[in-house]
Amino acid sequence: MFLANNFVFLLIKKAVEISPKSLNIEVFDPEKARFIASNEGIEKAIEYFQNIILTKDDIIAGKDLAIVEKDLTIVEKDLTIVQTEALLTEKEALIAKFVRMIFGQKAEKYIHQPIEQLKLDFGGEMTSEEIKAIEEIINKKRVEAKKKENIEPKSSKRIALPVHLEVIETIIQPKGDLSEMVFVKNESSDFLEYQPSKHFIHRIIRPVYAPKTKEGSFAVATVPDSVFEKSKVGVGIVAHLLYGKFVMHLPIDRMLKEMIRQKIPTNSATIYNWVKLGINRLEILYDYQFNKIITQKYLQVDETTLKVLESEAATIRKKGSCHLGYFWVYNDPITGSTVFKYQQGRGAKYPEAVLKNFSGYLQTDGYLGYDNLAKSENIIQLACWAHARRKFEEALPNDKTKAEIAMKLIQELYDIERQAKEAKLDADQRKALRIEKSLPVYNLIGKWISQNLKNTLPKSAIGKAMQYTFDRWDELGNYMLDGLLEIDRAANRNNLVENAIRPVAIGRKNYLFAGTHEYAHRNAIMYTFMSACKKHNVNP
Repeated sequence: MFLANNFVFLLIKKAVEISPKSLNIEVFDPEKARFIASNEGIEKAIEYFQNIILTKDDIIAGKDLAIVEKDLTIVEKDLTIVQTEALLTEKEALIAKFVRMIFGQKAEKYIHQPIEQLKLDFGGEMTSEEIKAIEEIINKKRVEAKKKENIEPKSSKRIALPVHLEVIETIIQPKGDLSEMVFVKNESSDFLEYQPSKHFIHRIIRPVYAPKTKEGSFAVATVPDSVFEKSKVGVGIVAHLLYGKFVMHLPIDRMLKEMIRQKIPTNSATIYNWVKLGINRLEILYDYQFNKIITQKYLQVDETTLKVLESEAATIRKKGSCHLGYFWVYNDPITGSTVFKYQQGRGAKYPEAVLKNFSGYLQTDGYLGYDNLAKSENIIQLACWAHARRKFEEALPNDKTKAEIAMKLIQELYDIERQAKEAKLDADQRKALRIEKSLPVYNLIGKWISQNLKNTLPKSAIGKAMQYTFDRWDELGNYMLDGLLEIDRAANRNNLVENAIRPVAIGRKNYLFAGTHEYAHRNAIMYTFMSACKKHNVNP
């Protein structure tokens, strides 16, 4: 059988002159070829054989297809490597951001590094005039940075002691016989001292007098009005507790231990009740202040978190978990007034409910919860340049060249704002200065970003910074519409919305959470009044 098959194959090979490698062995059936050759003739067998022969083109095409498949596999692997490297770069940038948040400087002041010469990359489609304008700004920043480096630090001086404090004198006479000596002068040394506060009982005594004639009514003074009815706590101790809690950020338990050390019998429930009494007396003033501030024509809004033990789903809450509530902060930069309002969430419905009747300028960060408000015909939204600059600062490890160019250009906008502040310009003069100097720089930044954005990886830190700024470009420029508006929410350093939030962040590290939503609301009341005290330089 094997010899017969080979014989048939040799006859067919000789007739069609092909290589055995060209045979489609998956289809060729030697038994069938032998059967056809034996019964129908060798010509029919050759015809059957020709139908299953692979031509040279077929062979080459098959090999090409295999090569293409391998190339696709290589491309897919290369793409996976690129994606993995991009993901690693993104995570490294995120880790660097968190490391700086924990261990790095908290100030966002941009520190120039003039020693290194920047390699300027402006994109390929900017005009020579635009590139020259950017180069002039960069070079000016370098010169300013070098001047700052050459300034010697000022020598430190002792702080003068305050003159408004009470002076307690202690006279120390020299030892020995002074009868044969004459007083010349006093040698004095001043030291700042502290006397610990003390608790005391304030007893009000009202003498009762009766007429000597034994006729008529008794004479006795009227009972003074009590701030806290049916309570034995005084205003001083309640004020001290509120000061300790919301200014010094001390937990109630810590203040309770201090009272116990002074042998004052009390407990945490009593102290919490005293704090509640004090805050409830301020709630009317808080409502008045809140209703007043949301009618202003220019507001800055921000939010920060607060953990709350109470939860609507307390029965199914995991052990150790808390409800995440939010303080919404509304700041009026013109008057410097700030109001905190506690809400149980961060949804868009919360600011929309508060600002449903608001009309004017609204300055926010990039949170999408403000988007519906921005669509209102009565509201002009302002973005915050500090947030845009922060994005580029976070991108420094990713692309130092582009990030530094962006930060230097943004710094030029801030320098113009500083010039207006130092010159004490009014609103109209400030607006004119911005149109003259800030608007050209603003246009340069926009052109530079639009030309470089398309050549930047979108998921890289520098790509995200550019996209963040590009998406809010109109809102970032709206501060030039009026001289009363600020370039960011940090421009007015004395009444900064983020500075107003900072005490909350410090407090969270100490008392960790609020017990109930009601208590979180009372916290908002107190932070509002503490912010007002800070604004007016009043000692709480």
